[in-house]
Amino acid sequence: MAIFQVTVVLVEVASILKIEDIRTFLNPAKGLYSHKARTKYRTEAKCKTRTKHKQLQLQTEQLALVPLPKVKYMHRMAMDENDNLNRSKAVKAYRRSAAGNYQPLSADVRSPEALISTLDYMVEVVMSTCPLEKCHAFIRDRTRSILQYFTLQNIRDVTAVKVYERIARFHILCLHEMCGLDESKFSEQQEAEQLRKVLLSLMEFYEDLRGQGIETPNEAEFRAYDIITHIRDKDVARQIYSQSAHIFKHPHVKQALKFHAMAQQNDEIEETSSRCNKEEKAFGSQNNYASFFKLVADPHTSFLMACLLETHSPEVRKGALKSMSVGYMARTAGVEAEYVRKVLCYDSLGQCLKEAKHYGIRMDISSKEPTLLFGLKHYESRARVFLELSSYPAQRKSVFLVDAKKDGKTFSEIINGYKAIDEQSAPITHTAVYTQHKTSINESEAQHKSAAKALETQLKRDLLMKRAQDADEKSSRC
Repeated sequence: MAIFQVTVVLVEVASILKIEDIRTFLNPAKGLYSHKARTKYRTEAKCKTRTKHKQLQLQTEQLALVPLPKVKYMHRMAMDENDNLNRSKAVKAYRRSAAGNYQPLSADVRSPEALISTLDYMVEVVMSTCPLEKCHAFIRDRTRSILQYFTLQNIRDVTAVKVYERIARFHILCLHEMCGLDESKFSEQQEAEQLRKVLLSLMEFYEDLRGQGIETPNEAEFRAYDIITHIRDKDVARQIYSQSAHIFKHPHVKQALKFHAMAQQNDEIEETSSRCNKEEKAFGSQNNYASFFKLVADPHTSFLMACLLETHSPEVRKGALKSMSVGYMARTAGVEAEYVRKVLCYDSLGQCLKEAKHYGIRMDISSKEPTLLFGLKHYESRARVFLELSSYPAQRKSVFLVDAKKDGKTFSEIINGYKAIDEQSAPITHTAVYTQHKTSINESEAQHKSAAKALETQLKRDLLMKRAQDADEKSSRC
């Protein structure tokens, strides 16, 4: 049995170890048959580079045989000017585990140092020299390969936590920067799915390290991201109560719990077929959509948190428009579309009108200021006019609400964690954006209040005049 184990180890290390090292390994006088010695040689045999020569040949064959433009587009990040794979640019591609695929040898397994170096290269070099739209597919595929090798080696220490945190930030950033692109270039559903997997692994790592007495500095940040990712899951708030006090009371976690409470809705129709696979409605929720968007614009809401909240904006706006259609009585004049745009933080009036039309809300564009006609009812069923559709409008990149929170930081700085989590919780330089947003909403509310007050005064005046006329008629009859 021992001879068989030695033979297996020799097959693994013979590709890179020298002959004298193998002879030393076979010398029983030095006691190198132990598990410690075998582990040492396996560690030395691990790949210290971003890719191996064998993987370069494999990528070249794939590039020649597979005619898909997306595959060629992805591999082009590792090519030179002659359309040949460049070893200095090549990174090992992700290969899905499947039956029939060989198990990688130790010489093919990249060490944690090599994996960190690979991630540094993609974040610091590739992202700084190439637009995100062009390098996204390449980086997303290679980061999956990095995570695969951490899982293969069962590495769950602080090093793995730092790598997973950076990759999670990359996915959150892409959800904002690439939303609205064609489905062939970017899939929001796949990006969100990959983010949830990374966050799930991070939550497990945090629990394991806490059991060993190790606390990580960014745990509260990613606990908050996990809450927002599952913003309609009512059980996620209960789970956070079991965390340590310094996690539960952290500003980022408290902020995320506020968003979780504000995003709950109680006006969803669950009986129709269009409600299949949707979250259950939360009884007792306030449908406080105005406070939701005000809190997104708050300076204490970080850029990455706003990027995640942006993915839930279509759902929150749908609930807001439905609440408005119930709350506002049918008026001849309607509600100004500009007021709705400011309250729901649309970037443009056209986007607001398009989503209102998506849900069947009628509008009046005959006047100078377009108005939305809420509260209208069907002439036969007398039900309020609002279309319950099976899907939400496509997510749009919010320049006014989210992009302003970048504060000039580069993608590399955002992914690497530009500031510590406690520093991020302090007010930052985009306070003016929040003040402008809050002022515009307050001005619109003040205008509506003044208009309502003027209307009330006019009605009282008309009533007094009518009473005076009635009194004069009675006196004349007498």
